[in-house]
Amino acid sequence: MDNHVHLIIKAELDQLSSAIKKINVKFAMRYNQNERTVGHVFQDRFKSQVIDSDEYLLQVIRYVHNNPIKAKIAGKPEDYRWSSYGQYINGETIEKRQQFKFVLSFFNNSIEGFKNFHAIEDSNEYLEIKEDLEKIREEKAQGIIAECCRKHGVLETDHLKVNKKVRNELILKLIDRSGLSYRSIARLLEIPYSTVRKVVSSMSW
Repeated sequence: MDNHVHLIIKAELDQLSSAIKKINVKFAMRYNQNERTVGHVFQDRFKSQVIDSDEYLLQVIRYVHNNPIKAKIAGKPEDYRWSSYGQYINGETIEKRQQFKFVLSFFNNSIEGFKNFHAIEDSNEYLEIKEDLEKIREEKAQGIIAECCRKHGVLETDHLKVNKKVRNELILKLIDRSGLSYRSIARLLEIPYSTVRKVVSSMSW
């Protein structure tokens, strides 16, 4: 990506930590040397998440391949030059052919099946940097708001807020499905934070 990289790696945790540390140090040294700078190149320690099933592995592969589209830096997965997606669908050489065969085996070795799987909408949240995660949640919230507008036959979000029953329904849906904080929901709907808290409190009874 433009400011981070996603890698799916099979390794023991201690070996992974050691390998990533060495890569980061070498990259930072080379970068500082070439750019004549000093200090840290990376903002934080790398983040990792355990993949404990074949189903989750495939979901993460799809997420990584589709991430450039979600970030609006590519139109299609195959357009992004730094992704392995193009290697799968074009039959190009992948570093380890065993990896290629293993992943495609879940789709009966069908490239079309692999492509169709990537076209399935996935609203799950994976390892995201904080700024991207907030953006993804806000986009999800906008979809929930649009859905509510269609349901009640209105064109503007402001019209939803006139009817307290509808407003409360929307607030609860956003809390349940968007992943946004109460304050973010209040800001998005342009209503007081106390209103969101009050709606949640009234439903807890």
